[in-house]
Amino acid sequence: MKKIGINIERLDRDFNYEKLAKKYFVNSNRSNNKNELYKNFILNQWCAVEATIKWNHSKLAKDIKEWQYS
Repeated sequence: MKKIGINIERLDRDFNYEKLAKKYFVNSNRSNNKNELYKNFILNQWCAVEATIKWNHSKLAKDIKEWQYS
């Protein structure tokens, strides 16, 4: 049996995506595109990181420092 990690987020969620991007995603500051498409891109990346941490049986609060998405 293979293990999986899943994370689901609402697309209409209101969150500070620019702050999240600057803090956790290395290349996020390259984009000047601050619109809904960019917000969804950051949310998708966040979901991928969170799902990976879950897949690894880790804890988000403890292990997020180990993950940088670029």
